[in-house]
Amino acid sequence: LIDEARATAIYSDMGTATEISGGSAANTIVGVGNLGARAAYVGKVKDDQIGKLYTHDIRAAGVT
Repeated sequence: LIDEARATAIYSDMGTATEISGGSAANTIVGVGNLGARAAYVGKVKDDQIGKLYTHDIRAAGVT
C-alpha cells in the first residue's frame, strides 16, 4: 500500500496509460447484472478522475 503522493509520482512516471475499472467486487456485480439480475454497488468512490471513471463504467454496465 502506498500513499496518494507516491501514487501520483508513479502515475507521472508511467507516461501514457489506459485506465479501466475493475476489482473483484465490481467484476462480480457487473457479471451478475450481465446474467440478467438486478445489481447494485454500495460503497464509497473518491471524487477524482479514477472515481468518476469507475462510476461511469459501472453505471454504463447497468449497475445501480
